[in-house]
Amino acid sequence: MKTSLLLLSFLYLLISTSCTREREMPITDLVNPFIGTNGQGGCFPGAAYPFGMIQLGPNTVNTSGEQGYTYKDSVISAFSFIHPGNLTMEKHPGIKILPTVQKPHSGENAMHFIRSCYAGFSHRDEQAEPGYYSVTFKNGIKTESSVTERCGIQYYQFPTAANYGLVLDMITPHEEEGSQETSIKKVDNRSIQGYRKYIKDNQTRRIYFFIQFSQDVNVWAGNDSLRPLANGKRITLPQSYAWIDFGQITNKIIAKISISSANSDGAIANLNKEIPHWSFDKVKRDAKQQWRRTLSRIRIKTDSSETAKIFYTALYHAYLTPSVYSDAHGNYTGVDGEVHSVGKGIQYKLAPLQYTCWTQYPLLTITQREKANEIIRSLLIHYDQTGILPRGIIPQRAIGNPAISVITGSYLKGIRNFDIEKAYEAIKATLTNPSPEINALRRYHFIPGELTEHSVLKSLTHAYDNWCAAQMAKALNKEDDYLFFIQSSRNYEQLFDTATGWVEEKDKQCRFKQTDDSRKNTWFIPHEIERLINIQGGKQFFISRLDSLYASIDSTLYYEQAYGPLQHTPYLFSYAGVPTKTQYHVSQIRKLYSDTPEGLPGNDNYGQLSTWYVFSAIGFYPVNPCDGKYRLGTPLFKKVILKLGQDRRFIIKANKENDQYIYVKKILLNGDPLKRPWITHEEILRGGELEFILTDQPTTNL
Repeated sequence: MKTSLLLLSFLYLLISTSCTREREMPITDLVNPFIGTNGQGGCFPGAAYPFGMIQLGPNTVNTSGEQGYTYKDSVISAFSFIHPGNLTMEKHPGIKILPTVQKPHSGENAMHFIRSCYAGFSHRDEQAEPGYYSVTFKNGIKTESSVTERCGIQYYQFPTAANYGLVLDMITPHEEEGSQETSIKKVDNRSIQGYRKYIKDNQTRRIYFFIQFSQDVNVWAGNDSLRPLANGKRITLPQSYAWIDFGQITNKIIAKISISSANSDGAIANLNKEIPHWSFDKVKRDAKQQWRRTLSRIRIKTDSSETAKIFYTALYHAYLTPSVYSDAHGNYTGVDGEVHSVGKGIQYKLAPLQYTCWTQYPLLTITQREKANEIIRSLLIHYDQTGILPRGIIPQRAIGNPAISVITGSYLKGIRNFDIEKAYEAIKATLTNPSPEINALRRYHFIPGELTEHSVLKSLTHAYDNWCAAQMAKALNKEDDYLFFIQSSRNYEQLFDTATGWVEEKDKQCRFKQTDDSRKNTWFIPHEIERLINIQGGKQFFISRLDSLYASIDSTLYYEQAYGPLQHTPYLFSYAGVPTKTQYHVSQIRKLYSDTPEGLPGNDNYGQLSTWYVFSAIGFYPVNPCDGKYRLGTPLFKKVILKLGQDRRFIIKANKENDQYIYVKKILLNGDPLKRPWITHEEILRGGELEFILTDQPTTNL
């Protein structure tokens, strides 16, 4: 009997140890970069570094006409160095490369040869993980890719008895944008450099590149007519491509790649600093380690490997942008077209802030506070060069001035390692300097529909921007400015049509025009939700209208998870006194995400959809990123640990018995009952424990 007990004890210890090991599997193994690569997700599976300059990955020959990578496709056209995080902005006439076994013929049309190099592949021969991507083409070439912060590296294995070569493509055109000038130079026997000058969104831009090879190469460059390049020689054409001939000395070749917006010296400096060696495995290992450090700032406990993969892939997507823009020397090309130096800091290429300001930046203020400081300094550098804060990569497509909420929210959350007076000066200038939108707001107190598309959403966003500015003015004791901005923040009331109870488009004669978007945009007043409830006729009417919004969640007539101004709406039930409806709808929307290529319910928009999931899985959400509060929802996991630095942790616990345990019966903050449906940023940063007591039935306790 004693022997049996000892054996049972040993087996229990063995099983417990095994389970512990399983829970402690590398966090990077829980990332599936293929999530969101099909449908409208707009994601890519290539090698990327946290906030890195280069995203080195494949472009497919896309049957839907989009650029970038789409999972349903079966032919890769090239590997590009930059993959914008938005499906509608994938057209990027940069620099593309592709290993090939084809060899150009004399006088062969350039596009004919480039297309002949396109390579078929099967997803069975494809692998992706944080910092690494590999694929074996049907022609037998295996390509592995990895990255550092500013550089990339590829390892090619060619089939035997083949022409070993690489196509460098700066000729592939786009319908509305293309090259003004390209240049390719053979530096020496093992390296090439060059640039592409192109027009995008009415701005002239350049991208410089430098590529080193692990063996001697011959370079042929031109357009339809190729000619050999000797060491030190270059060609310059409006469009060009090169065929890099590897010969047949060895079928295993490494290429190291770097880019710079400033100049060729910057690209060379990046490579010399970050990959001075020829070890592909070291780059891959270091990238994976950096992702492990970055992702592990949030740890979860769950019995579902699928939800763990969805969560950590969402977190991975959230940390792809904004991307490093300055090179190893600190140089970058500013929005004024001039080369600037950021000194010892980092200048970031800011993703469209209208997408990232609502969830991604608030997440950084919790998990990446030092990064949030650096980003604000980048915003202020933009102000130095232009006189206003940036609105995103494409200003003419931006809505509002989201940099204002980024700066204000960070300041009010204690992130202040930047020039505060300059920041306020920038906010004020951005909201008062003459522009078509600002002029319209001064005259009409709204933006008339005939002046611009999305006039209602722009008017509402300006109202929120002014509210944020008012909070900054108040914190800095600027009373007159506070009164001006707070009054302007209520301009949204001008668009309320009392006949319909919706926010409607208005023309210069103050006549309303009813549109389907009214049912969506009315909810986008995050700074005065209680006032919105009253204007709509009280809580019961407000709730009934929210119910009608979610009654169509399957048909997407009104509610769309990918529509940014609606993403906070499930949390509005909580403001109206029915948090159980918040808990129900949040749990239902989470089901729209999956561990598949179709696993995002729309365009991720630089991590916007993904970061919604991160917050909503943790159990709270920043409805208003600048008020310092997070509305409580319902946690997805048994335990979440937020690592805050200096050994401080904030732990979220829940008795998650099964998937039906979505309703909150009781909440404890550091052991004491929490009688309100929100938690503050300050309470999170102090560290502690938030415990949800869940049940499978709606309750009225909160």
